[in-house]
Amino acid sequence: MKKSILFVAVVMVLTSLACSISVPDKNIEVGEKETFKFSQPVPADKETTHMSLSMGAGRLDINGGSEGLMDGEVVYNISALKPSVKTGDHSVTLSQSGELKNFPGSDMVNDWNIKLGKSPIDLSINAGAYNGTMELGGIPLTQLSVRDGASKVKLNFDEPNPVTMSRLEYYTGASKVELSGLSNANFNEMRFEGGAGSFKLDFSGKLQRDGSVTVIGGVNDIEIIIPKGTPAVITMTGALSNVNTEGTWTVHSGVYETEGSGPKLTIEVENGVGNLTLRQK
Repeated sequence: MKKSILFVAVVMVLTSLACSISVPDKNIEVGEKETFKFSQPVPADKETTHMSLSMGAGRLDINGGSEGLMDGEVVYNISALKPSVKTGDHSVTLSQSGELKNFPGSDMVNDWNIKLGKSPIDLSINAGAYNGTMELGGIPLTQLSVRDGASKVKLNFDEPNPVTMSRLEYYTGASKVELSGLSNANFNEMRFEGGAGSFKLDFSGKLQRDGSVTVIGGVNDIEIIIPKGTPAVITMTGALSNVNTEGTWTVHSGVYETEGSGPKLTIEVENGVGNLTLRQK
């Protein structure tokens, strides 16, 4: 039985690495840095805008502070990475017209700096191997979807979302991802799926409504942080995880509970070969 488990773990790790490793392509021409600036006004009717951001390898910074719907710039030094903005009926897409099957190495520059405003946004982010820093506190997000490959991301909500987020979803590969201030996201439902990697889900902030959360992991370390005073029920459905706890937990038949008052978090964790740490602080 142990040999079977080890074999499954090795296969999952090798599969994840095969999907995440890229070989530098010396044939890609790296030029001088160019800057693409963009600015979108708030819709006249102030209805929700579907915003899609699509990038490859690089760096992504997102913050609030725009006077309009969004503004910012992309700095790049490969012609195939020149971005474009397409607008439609309550939709904005910022994407790069070219596609690089392999990255050119450390000389590549692809830096995205984006500011979002106070108009309601349904935000989708699609990215490859990148470093991301996203401060989304106080931005009215009706939905948030992030899909990325091998990445290193810190995403935070330092202030409450002023509108209800119907769904928050995050899908990632072999990555290191830290999501914090999640109670401030004001979501109804949340889903997180990760491959090989290290993932931290910190539900600090002010929980304004009951939240339903699904967490699915592969070969990884997952840390879930619940603030003291927030009631939570965490159910384990994966048989291979090593579970560690810190704080006050009631444990019975694979169910971990913390006491508190107010809205409740209901979390289902399905983990493969990995470690799960539950912290109350």
